[in-house]
Amino acid sequence: MFRKSNAILALLMLCSVIAWVGLAGIAGAAYPVARAALRGQPLITDPYHHISGVIAVPPEDMMGEHPTRPWAGPLTPPVFGPNVDASLNNASNQNETTIAINPENDLVVISAANDYRSGLKPWVYYSTDGGATWVNYLVPGIASNLNYGDPAMAFGTGNAAYFSYLGYTSICGGQGGMYTSRSTDGGATFGAPVLMAPSYSNAGFAVLQDKEYVAVDNVPSSPYFGNVYVGWTQYLFTAGSQCGTVNSQLAAPAILSRSTDQGISWSVPITASPPISNNNSGVVPAVGLNGEVYLYYVGAAEQSQLFYDSILFSRSTDGGQTFPHFTHISDLVDLPSPLPPTNFRNNPFGAMAVDQQLPGYLYAVWSDYRTGDADILFSRSTDNGDTWGAPQRVNDDPVGNQKDQFFPWIATSPDGGIHISWFDRREAADNRNYKEYYTTSTDHGLTFEANVAVSTAPSIPGNSNFIGDYSGIAATDGVVMPSWTDIRVSPNQNDYVARGVFTPQATVTPQPSATSTATSLPSATNTPEATSTPEATNTEQPTNTPTVISTATQVASSTPTACTVSFTDVPETNTFYANIRCLACKGILGGYSDGTFRPNNDITRGQIAKVVSNAAGFNEAPGTQIYEDVPSSNTFYAWINRLSRRGHMGGYDCGRPGEPCGTDNKPYFRPNANATRGQLAKIVASARGITGTPTGQRYADVPEDSTFYVWIEQLSALGVMGGYACGSVPNEPCDDQDRPYFRPSNNVTRGQASKIVANTFFPACQTP
Repeated sequence: MFRKSNAILALLMLCSVIAWVGLAGIAGAAYPVARAALRGQPLITDPYHHISGVIAVPPEDMMGEHPTRPWAGPLTPPVFGPNVDASLNNASNQNETTIAINPENDLVVISAANDYRSGLKPWVYYSTDGGATWVNYLVPGIASNLNYGDPAMAFGTGNAAYFSYLGYTSICGGQGGMYTSRSTDGGATFGAPVLMAPSYSNAGFAVLQDKEYVAVDNVPSSPYFGNVYVGWTQYLFTAGSQCGTVNSQLAAPAILSRSTDQGISWSVPITASPPISNNNSGVVPAVGLNGEVYLYYVGAAEQSQLFYDSILFSRSTDGGQTFPHFTHISDLVDLPSPLPPTNFRNNPFGAMAVDQQLPGYLYAVWSDYRTGDADILFSRSTDNGDTWGAPQRVNDDPVGNQKDQFFPWIATSPDGGIHISWFDRREAADNRNYKEYYTTSTDHGLTFEANVAVSTAPSIPGNSNFIGDYSGIAATDGVVMPSWTDIRVSPNQNDYVARGVFTPQATVTPQPSATSTATSLPSATNTPEATSTPEATNTEQPTNTPTVISTATQVASSTPTACTVSFTDVPETNTFYANIRCLACKGILGGYSDGTFRPNNDITRGQIAKVVSNAAGFNEAPGTQIYEDVPSSNTFYAWINRLSRRGHMGGYDCGRPGEPCGTDNKPYFRPNANATRGQLAKIVASARGITGTPTGQRYADVPEDSTFYVWIEQLSALGVMGGYACGSVPNEPCDDQDRPYFRPSNNVTRGQASKIVANTFFPACQTP
């Protein structure tokens, strides 16, 4: 039966070659031939170029192998914090990194790499403080005789997380297979491996399950919400001395398995690539806003090719059960392997990501050698993958300067941002050492920001023959975290990360009227923050009394005197100048030690507690500790306690990842989490004593059953807050009443908060 299947495969492959040439001819005029004639075929001396490096390079070779168009988008690039070794600077090597941020708490991060500290085993790197500190632990229940590699991390919802990896003894050893472990506590622990597909060797053939990646459907409206997808390559070889090389390769289709029960069980793997694409690798799944399952992978026209020649795409619209749609994203010029002048193997692998605002917008990145050195190319589709735009060069160093960029990865965030990182050798005079570089797009891939270096020191690969096959990046609203193989202390390779935080440009605050609109699009950080959801203790509704402004907590202003308070970054022309100056001159808020106010920075829950408490004139003793994460030593302790004891703010029940319950089960406040527009409306209206029952729905996205409906309506009726015209962005269509949008889950900047607080508590404030 196996031999019969192999014969069928061989026949399919013959048809595949014919069909592939025809398809390539349509897309790129018999591209492999044209490329060889026009550019010269890349030098690839690695006989295992198509096999995952973690398998092709024996683990023992990893130890001690070293000798002693200019683009400008609308957003300021993120400010990256310290480079942190997530693998804790251990003496063994870590490479081929992956990273994921919990969508419900961006302080919780999980990462992994090929980790050689215990042979080659699946280690997890876990952080609960945004990547500042890490805990490392080994997945339980692993087999002592297997090596594990090609790690991939992904978060689901409800604190679910998934860690996929392969297990093997050798390329054709016939042991191990493709595995996934799952976590139900946000990555604090992972379960034992679950086998999705075995590798095996019998009847003169060997099957290797290789180079996977994982994705989760996190869209609540999707018909397949919660599904988990793992895609990989299934290699079929003839056994013998050449087993594992292209000389013995019979097939290499893209494979997919899905789980519909949060990783407890997995479907029988299916082939997701068509017969015309049967020599593939670098499979990366992604999930669309309507539950589509997309696969990105690189391909070669013939089984005997060492080089890849195409970027490929498959699509499923039935939850990964079938993949009827297939197309080329782009032609590809493969990278030399090794990439001169260094000795480590290389590949063009990249990844795909889905726009989290615009349905059908997809983005792909890879490394390409068409200009005579390695560049990062980007292509996008605006029609669900039916067609793809011409590749754009993402790295902004001079074209053809003989400096290489490789190992890219891509992530998107709910605010619509696109984030790309890669290894970059532009700073190395001899094109040997590299740094991690980054760029972002905030207009759905039309333009990109100038490239920035994330690494604070170069990586020195020396004579290493393997530094991994890919790197990673994760993003959420206002935060991006690249991860990479760092060799700044050669020869030790470690998994480094850096947390980047965005500073949005000044935006126009909504005009104070029921139908006021903003003329600017939302900044990259103005989208829902998982850590700033409404607290269970903060859902009281105002009493049904006429709308009034209480004077009980009004802070009387003294006779104006000359105020000398000023901030270097808040000139008189700044939109929020008068409001910031009003509050600063009253001693309600302050700036930073460098003389700045940073009006465009998001305001945190702790900061807003201080501002609102001071504006309301609350000055009583704060009392005993209320929150586990707000001890009396916390900067904002007094203000947080005052607002909380008066019922104007609340916290989060303990027991979530990184928020363990103490002996008295104190809740958590999360003082460093960003405050949202909805939360600010509630806190300000409640502390100011505004009461009354609104009638009708003013905003399209704030129905009457919304948590913050009453407070938003109250402040809007007073002209303190307003909305954004419908139709101004693609995901805010106009309804039959053309109601504006409020965006209650968007973050609030320090400047915007100053205006809202000043106009609520001191509407006639003037400072000399």
